[in-house]
Amino acid sequence: MKIVDSGIVYKNEQPELQYFQARQPAIRALSETEYLSIYNHGTAMESVDNTLAQVRTTDSGKTWLHEGFIIDRLNIPKKPVYSYFAPHLGRMKNGDLCLISVRFRRDNPELRVYNPKTGGCLPTDTTYFLSKDKGKTWDGPHIIPLPDGVVAYGCGPILETRDDRWMVGFETWKAFDDPTPIKTRNFVLFSSNQGRTWGDEHLIVEDPSAKKAYWDTIYNIHRDGTIMGLMWTHDLKTAKDLPLHRVFSKDNGKTWNVPEPTNLQGQVNATMELPDGRLFVIYNRRNCERPGVYAALSTDNGKTWDTDNQIQIWDAFGNSNFGTNLGQTFLENLATFAFGRPDAHLINDSEIIIAFWATQNLITHVRWCRLVI
Repeated sequence: MKIVDSGIVYKNEQPELQYFQARQPAIRALSETEYLSIYNHGTAMESVDNTLAQVRTTDSGKTWLHEGFIIDRLNIPKKPVYSYFAPHLGRMKNGDLCLISVRFRRDNPELRVYNPKTGGCLPTDTTYFLSKDKGKTWDGPHIIPLPDGVVAYGCGPILETRDDRWMVGFETWKAFDDPTPIKTRNFVLFSSNQGRTWGDEHLIVEDPSAKKAYWDTIYNIHRDGTIMGLMWTHDLKTAKDLPLHRVFSKDNGKTWNVPEPTNLQGQVNATMELPDGRLFVIYNRRNCERPGVYAALSTDNGKTWDTDNQIQIWDAFGNSNFGTNLGQTFLENLATFAFGRPDAHLINDSEIIIAFWATQNLITHVRWCRLVI
């Protein structure tokens, strides 16, 4: 693997006049030279003004044009107030783009999205937007409904399974002031009519003992129909990350294996199958001597990864956190993170476009690189 080109997707060029962060990018190659990135735009990690913005290049990344804010283009009521986070972008079989995003209701602007004392979150919806013209216009937001009382949100793009259903993976949380321990439950929902209705829930994993949490699983469908993802796995008792765990389904998401540890020690990640059958992963390494964004390959369907020959996409040494940690738990320290959430997409049989966010000189921005396999 070799990086052949890189640069900045979007950055605040006037920090002396205004402050905002560009984070959590999703990216898709629309052609050999045209790439679209959707990112999170806001003044702080959990600020009320977080929204979705898009940037496009038509010259293989040499120049990027900011095309504005998706929510502002749509006729969406101003009340109640919502913050939009964590965009994931997918291309459907018919060429349409589907953008999924989590939104939180911000009735009280003084509250954080996540309660660091309880681990709960504000009321949340999983929304998605559709585009038939490569992101020039969008339709939405459409909400994926959940049963009453279930606090959960989508953690990856909408996928089309081999039996032509839409699938979304979810991870559960709990209400903002709920003092009970977090009990992880990961499941998938399906739609057989292109998002008009949702249901047919299938369990992936749950831990009623509240010992482990499985976060940010971004699923990918391989050519043989296998659905696979790597889970950021966290020990809730010790507040330490465990190795990334692999889950997969060979029957279009109906049944899943018991999550199994890999040899990757990391957090948020995205995987894909390469034309030659190998798997590619782009992932964050945070709690290590050389933190940053890394890429690795697997020849055994993601059971093990070639860490001896992995490459570092972004060196975050000295730029891994803002200041010092705020506390002992992941949620307390979330606001100090200074890089993360990589995404990747195949341009052609040998090249991959990658986007991630990073911080330099206190300016949090979105970067890109092109990788040759």
